[in-house]
Amino acid sequence: MHELRVIDWFAGIGCARLAFERAGWDCVWSCERDPAARAVYATQFGAPPDAADILDVATGDIPDADCWVAGFPCQDLSIAGPRAGFDGTRSALVFRLLQLACLVRPPWLLLENVPGLLSVRGGADFGALLIALEDSGYVGAWRVLDARWFGVPQRRRRVFLLARRAGTSGPDPASVLLESPRLRRGAPPRGTAGEDFARPLGRGPAGGLRTTDLDHNTYVVTALTAKMAKGSTGPAGDEHHHLIASPVTAREYKGPDSSCTNGTLVASTVRAADGHHGRSSPRGDGTDMLIADPVSAHEGKTYTHEGAYNFRLRNCVAAAGVRRLLPLECERLQGLPDDWTAGHADTIRYRLIGNGMAVPVVTWLATQLRDALA
Repeated sequence: MHELRVIDWFAGIGCARLAFERAGWDCVWSCERDPAARAVYATQFGAPPDAADILDVATGDIPDADCWVAGFPCQDLSIAGPRAGFDGTRSALVFRLLQLACLVRPPWLLLENVPGLLSVRGGADFGALLIALEDSGYVGAWRVLDARWFGVPQRRRRVFLLARRAGTSGPDPASVLLESPRLRRGAPPRGTAGEDFARPLGRGPAGGLRTTDLDHNTYVVTALTAKMAKGSTGPAGDEHHHLIASPVTAREYKGPDSSCTNGTLVASTVRAADGHHGRSSPRGDGTDMLIADPVSAHEGKTYTHEGAYNFRLRNCVAAAGVRRLLPLECERLQGLPDDWTAGHADTIRYRLIGNGMAVPVVTWLATQLRDALA
């Protein structure tokens, strides 16, 4: 098998590239516009990203690759922002990426963003993204992964959407994202009913929806399509038939946004604030500090965490009390080598690190895809 090649879009300080290279991939091209991020990238990889603005990239500029990875901007999707969704100018750049993918036709896409992608504007924008993905010629699956389960003590939930070029041979994206053999098409039936996870509906051989992808435990909502949200045109008769399975959460029966219905149970996650009613305590008594709060691009500033409440970061206990995390500690929480962003002011380092991906999570995904392709 030939050496696997990856292209790094919205590359930032190179977290995704570092992860893919650790998994044995070769990064052949990258794109990033932020000057400080480009400087870190050049220091760590020997040269700055090949392109700056994705809007200026032409198809002829892009080399062949097996996979494109893109942690596209989250500012319009995050619960910490105005929640403009894809009406905003930053997060909507993902549609430019899909436009290029439609023309260049890389075999695989891996998209990453904050969990707010799933809920902004009632899920309509996530539906629009899935339909745009399909219109660009890709079929895929998605999953929310938390960095705390990949060797770093940071609570960092992110949506990863893996898609394969339609009509090409290769593994099912769901089988790459979800380890359980029960979730792979063609798996032998089990003796008990019900599934633990749900994935987006796809299309069957005749173009109709595969209703067999649903089970009785899955809560399903109808998403607004890209045709409705963006005014584009597509095949007649499909405007109202794109369904999205809501993510299974650990919040069974705990609110209207819980997707655990009809008896689906998922074990609750370990909380840094165990014993504090599910929220981190400002007392700094040690119990809070088992798992760090998410590393933010606005480290030290007030922001909203997972839609629950506002707080000021207080991630580390020192001998004299509670202090802010150092940039070095934030790098370690992201799985980066020490001093990856050294040479910049702390405020810039916090922003660059907070905008990056957790390296161990992406390394696991890159390894999963590599092994599936092999």
